[in-house]
Amino acid sequence: MANKVAFEKTRDGVIVRVGDPPVPVREWTAHAAGTSGAGTLIRLRDEGRAVERDAASLLVSWPGVAGLTSGELRYAGLPDAAPFALEVFANEAVSDPGFEVRYGFIRDGRRVVSVQREGAWLRAGDDDFILLDPLYSIVDSIDRFRQSEDADLESRMLWWGRLKEQLPEDAVVDDHLRALNIVVASSFTLAPFVNAAGEPDFDPVVGRRVTRATDAGGEEQVFELLLPAARQQEFARRFRGLSRVKHRYLAGGGAYVVLTPDVERALGVVRRAQGDAVEVRRDFLKNVSGYLRGAFDEKDSSEPLEIDRVFSDEQLSERVRGVGIWVDKVLPWIRQAAEPWLPPEALGLQIAGTFVPLAPDDLPDLLTRLKKAVEQGEGTVRAGGVDLPATPDTIKAVEKLVRQSQPVQRPDPGPGELHPPDASDQVLIVIDNLETVGFRRARKERPVGIAAAAPALKSTLLPHQRDGLAWLQSHWDAGSGGVLLADDMGLGKTLEALAFLSCLQVHAQAHGLPRGPMLIVAPTGLLRNWRDEHDMHLAGTGLGRVTEAHGAALRRLRNPDRTARRGGELTFGLPLLDEDALKKADWVLTTYQPVVKVGHSGIDTTAL
Repeated sequence: MANKVAFEKTRDGVIVRVGDPPVPVREWTAHAAGTSGAGTLIRLRDEGRAVERDAASLLVSWPGVAGLTSGELRYAGLPDAAPFALEVFANEAVSDPGFEVRYGFIRDGRRVVSVQREGAWLRAGDDDFILLDPLYSIVDSIDRFRQSEDADLESRMLWWGRLKEQLPEDAVVDDHLRALNIVVASSFTLAPFVNAAGEPDFDPVVGRRVTRATDAGGEEQVFELLLPAARQQEFARRFRGLSRVKHRYLAGGGAYVVLTPDVERALGVVRRAQGDAVEVRRDFLKNVSGYLRGAFDEKDSSEPLEIDRVFSDEQLSERVRGVGIWVDKVLPWIRQAAEPWLPPEALGLQIAGTFVPLAPDDLPDLLTRLKKAVEQGEGTVRAGGVDLPATPDTIKAVEKLVRQSQPVQRPDPGPGELHPPDASDQVLIVIDNLETVGFRRARKERPVGIAAAAPALKSTLLPHQRDGLAWLQSHWDAGSGGVLLADDMGLGKTLEALAFLSCLQVHAQAHGLPRGPMLIVAPTGLLRNWRDEHDMHLAGTGLGRVTEAHGAALRRLRNPDRTARRGGELTFGLPLLDEDALKKADWVLTTYQPVVKVGHSGIDTTAL
């Protein structure tokens, strides 16, 4: 019986043998193909989740078993996936030294009794099941933490905060644990502002790095906020109120912020910089990553700190510019030769209107010096007779010049095949209106009367917010193509914008006007804040049904017939997203990366 698969449970995993007598592992695919799942088992070995215990058996680790799919379990001859939901409960409050978290399993609304677990293998009554991830990782973490000794309060809170993030939506959590609102800050950014003395200042904003899908079908690490605005302000106040950084902070409303050890170390540098002279704070804001690297250089005897993972500078430069501290933007420029197969006639960098020519042969050395300067926290690098800012943006600009300094030879496309252009190095040519007026936007003809529309709010606008709303309404009635709402941070610009959008809907409904979807484009880290502000302040159903057009949700909006083709919208001249689904949305929430074109009928709010 060459295809028979035998399993033996051990403390570390499952020992697998194929055939009776056992067939050598090297012959599994030949002797056991088709019914035994030999290919799945060999793949686990190649991925490092299984090892050859001897010539005729594999030891598959419990994480390797838990990482299989339901189909792979059946194909390999293992028990079915456990059809259970998870129940999690605590015996005492987290502040008690005897605090323990335990778990159970629920099926069809009833607790499953007499369940025995050995790794990812469950025995429930007379039936065997495999506990797949994430449930396996969760219960294994609970058991290991319960067996640990002398866990202090910060360790308990940090552990539960991390575990709570992994719980599936159908998990049943007792009231005490559910009410324990602990967020784990594994990353942070800065919110710069001008303080009461007119000096540059900053507060840390806690968050985490998450993996999200890109519009191109890949993945990227982005910074995600952890706290709503009011809780973040309370955290910043408590952070500034102490001379030393703590492990945890009360952020109001029963919410606790627990810092990972790396974030705690990095925020120690931030806290010292907060209390330093104005010149130090100014320099700190210009190059935060370099400053942090300089604080944890090779002389630091502690563990190395991954600055790029702990600190996020996404959109930080724009906020720094807002408080009057600005590192000049560095852009690459190239004067292309007359023939595309020839090297560029000239290239260099543009800094604040100054063009710095560079020799192609000097670019590799310049790139090396820039990276070294950033790592050591140095502010500038001399090149072309100019001091270049030693920043990640400058590094990216020089890397682009390196790629463009030599023409790339691409094969001609075959019949029926299109090669999309390399979007990573494309630039836009814009009419800047600096010398002559080359572009003037015509005002739109709109039904007048929105100024009389009252937004559907359950919150009360402050006086300055009412003024801001009236200003937006007046511009709409005047036919403006767009406006810039530029209050100071924390004064409620998001609420003003939401109130204005609500006015548009109220006005359209009152006058029988056609109503199209509204598009809100925000930085990735603020998408959650828009949802929270919407739910907090707007009455009833608010703006209606939201369609999320970012991250994993963007995949569900793709047109399957078009995304199967290689290339983007510019290549084929067709939208890659499902236009009908977008047109049916009440409002669409997206970030800058996706290029989303939504058809509007009568109401155009994209300028906001």
